[in-house]
Amino acid sequence: MNALQPTLWRTCRVLAHPVRIDILRELLKEPRSVTLLADTLNIAVSVASTYLRALSASGLIQNVQQGRFVVYSATPNPHVEHSPEIFEALRTVIENGIGNAAIIQEATAFTHPRRIEIVRALQGAPRDPTALSTATGIPLLSLGRHIGKLVKREIIGQTDSCCHLLEPKNVLAATLMAIALDQVIPA
Repeated sequence: MNALQPTLWRTCRVLAHPVRIDILRELLKEPRSVTLLADTLNIAVSVASTYLRALSASGLIQNVQQGRFVVYSATPNPHVEHSPEIFEALRTVIENGIGNAAIIQEATAFTHPRRIEIVRALQGAPRDPTALSTATGIPLLSLGRHIGKLVKREIIGQTDSCCHLLEPKNVLAATLMAIALDQVIPA
């Protein structure tokens, strides 16, 4: 069987939804079946099942067959690249009381491959938009929209029309940025 290899931006898209984060919060408390999760969160079983599949495909949860039930647990899949690191960062921010809106804000900084390219292009030194456009191949109009989103999410800053990386504000932001920059992260 081939191991799942979701990209960072796809994993971040999975995280960019409050109900999926609520599912993670519940599974951190204890393993649950899809029916119990649906009842706990007051959502349809079909919706819970769809969200559980997305979280599982990202390697953030696992499931085991127990009799006629499938039980999901907040256990990262070690065969999915970066899932243990992302899972631990999520667990930490959840345990530290970070709300869904803040988690979604961190995740949505990396929900598009172009934003990841911009972050990578800024790794060495600050750049102005024209230099960033040349380095990434992203047209200036599109680049401006992505820069705006990264600035709003406090991933990059702008001074004197130059963009630069900012220091991540929590462990989730630091983990996602490190993965985007292809840096090795200790598990």
